[in-house]
Amino acid sequence: MNPARAEEKTLRPRQCGKHDHFEWRTGLPLAWLTQVVRPVFFSTHRDYEVDATRVTGYEYEDRPCYCHYDVLITELRSDDDETWFMAPLYGEQLTGWRLIDDRWLIRRQIFQGEDCQASQSFFTFSGEMPR
Repeated sequence: MNPARAEEKTLRPRQCGKHDHFEWRTGLPLAWLTQVVRPVFFSTHRDYEVDATRVTGYEYEDRPCYCHYDVLITELRSDDDETWFMAPLYGEQLTGWRLIDDRWLIRRQIFQGEDCQASQSFFTFSGEMPR
């Protein structure tokens, strides 16, 4: 898999700063949709040293109710010792939704293996927003 295809696995907002649209339902089990607090606006922060993005969603009272981050770690590789390219080594996505009872439903997905093709995801609950 080339690095460009690994990039497709991550959820990349198109802009930084505040905006009112982000696909916040991605990864949310349908059974939990009625139990989450729906965000009305989002802030996006992109790291300039590492391929990482963080999105925070807020409800009307400017209280966080959604968060998402993704990171992709790459390494320099060569097939023939003449042509070098950046290839994915490790990727991670974490998404959290605040439930109406103030707990957080958290989905974490880890990409590993050859060119990050293998992934594993799981859900947990937390009393606090993921950091």
